[in-house]
Amino acid sequence: MIIKIALAFLLLAHTAVAGWTPTDVANAPNPRKLHTALWIGNKMLVWGGIDSPSRDDWQVFSGGGLYDPAKNTWQKLETGSGQQRRFGHTAVWTGSQMVVWGGAVALPINTGLVFTLFTNRWKPVSTTRAPSPRYFHQSVWTGKKMLVWGGQNLNTTFTDGGGYGPSKDRWTPMPTPTAPPAAESTPDSTRNCQVMCRRVAPRARRMPISRVRSVTDTSMMF
Repeated sequence: MIIKIALAFLLLAHTAVAGWTPTDVANAPNPRKLHTALWIGNKMLVWGGIDSPSRDDWQVFSGGGLYDPAKNTWQKLETGSGQQRRFGHTAVWTGSQMVVWGGAVALPINTGLVFTLFTNRWKPVSTTRAPSPRYFHQSVWTGKKMLVWGGQNLNTTFTDGGGYGPSKDRWTPMPTPTAPPAAESTPDSTRNCQVMCRRVAPRARRMPISRVRSVTDTSMMF
């Protein structure tokens, strides 16, 4: 069963008092998941998402909100012309703009948006040389470009990506990584392994059985 967690139950940790305080829900975005949330210096910017894919009447969002933790208040980020609703997308903050890319509506998409907060304006991201449509990918901001990599569509998991520069509205394809060559055994490496085995084996034979743990001991896995 998919549990819908509303933003009404978003909690803030206050390190000064070592406690938790619930956020105000007035003007908060609708309950959603698979959205993005960015810290823009003094506020959290929430955008997009979906209410519940398990419902027959599920809804994909194109709006969001700004949360001010200092005042514990929400400001609605209204839907406007040029926006395209989506979920499973990624977003980065450039210092003055939010760049949104990818995700899905009914099917995966490879479109994007640039939102300028101070003017409340949206503009589309070029699709020329953009990565193929996908969702559940990852994106990071380098200071000049948004790097997109990985993700999936309905049938494929991707091992490629691209870099997008919002100043020139231009994509640069990212090559698919190749696996490193397998390590080859050399006489020196074989000799070193044999020396280590001779040193460790006598110690292992002298180890009390009480100090030997089963490989199924979960404490050995972390």
